[in-house]
Amino acid sequence: MNEQLDNAAVDALVSIVTNAARAKEFVLSELPEVVEQLLAWKLVESIAVNLICLAAIIAIAVNIIKLVAFGSKDNWKGDAVMVWVFITIGITTVIIITSFFLMNLAWIQIWIAPKVYLLEYASELVR
Repeated sequence: MNEQLDNAAVDALVSIVTNAARAKEFVLSELPEVVEQLLAWKLVESIAVNLICLAAIIAIAVNIIKLVAFGSKDNWKGDAVMVWVFITIGITTVIIITSFFLMNLAWIQIWIAPKVYLLEYASELVR
């Protein structure tokens, strides 16, 4: 009976070691593709955020140019225009400050030094 239990335990351990070796080989074979997909995703994510922020800043610049052109035609009469100016300045300030906080240069780092980006990303995950 003891011998059967020993054989069963040895078979179980051999099976565990074999499956662990297969899992290791699978992870090692898939790791480059996973890293490549991670870099691609982070690159696209960073570029998308930067493009959205840049579009917001351009839209604000266009609206300010239109507002200045409107004011240069001697249309600055009335309180409604001043309220519009203050609202535009407030919204502009909020959007630009938010854009600067959202914008990052991760896409440049991924493009120029992907290994450095991966090291920094891994260190952020460990923290």
